[in-house]
Amino acid sequence: MEKQQELKEYIQKEIPEIIGRPITLEDVLRVIEKNRDYITINLIEDYLLFQSQRIGTKSWKLGLPLDQQSEETINFLWDLLIRDK
Repeated sequence: MEKQQELKEYIQKEIPEIIGRPITLEDVLRVIEKNRDYITINLIEDYLLFQSQRIGTKSWKLGLPLDQQSEETINFLWDLLIRDK
């Protein structure tokens, strides 16, 4: 849960206008685009796959906000966006 909160705060800092509402896939993609250029994103059925040579592949269940994604997805995004900062 700590990583989820840290990730939420980081994304809200990057996109202040989202404060007060759930963080969506669109918000996460905006932050990834803004900060990272070495990730591949693919749509497969009800999931968006994030692929990084450095940290592997994880999926985002479409239609669900950040706080309803799997712990694996949260950890992946935390590694991608925060760990090296």
